[in-house]
Amino acid sequence: MLIWSNATGHHDPVRRHHPDRLSVPDLSAGTRRPALVVSTDNERRRDLVVAFITPVPRPEPDAVPIAPTPGDGLKVPSLVRCDKLATLDQGIIAGRLGTAESGWLSGSRNAFFAVFGFGYP
Repeated sequence: MLIWSNATGHHDPVRRHHPDRLSVPDLSAGTRRPALVVSTDNERRRDLVVAFITPVPRPEPDAVPIAPTPGDGLKVPSLVRCDKLATLDQGIIAGRLGTAESGWLSGSRNAFFAVFGFGYP
């Protein structure tokens, strides 16, 4: 799911049943960055685990290309950085941008799990 940062800290709870793209703030620059939610919905915590998305086309062994579609909210072809993860409080998330297509998600699993040395589940 794609979301935007919210400077006030107020947010709407986000229900997640599978990875979605979102946008979160780049805490070092104060700007918004897209990211992919990789954690599942869990009422016990307010944190999300995300993989950041970059529009910068560069060869990265642990990056998966993703094309803009009407449902994902991306504007340009981008790369999901499976090796660039963060745990973020939902309070900095201000809105959803879109949802990853199921075909893209299933085709990206090998790259994601390879970062951690796991085989395909």
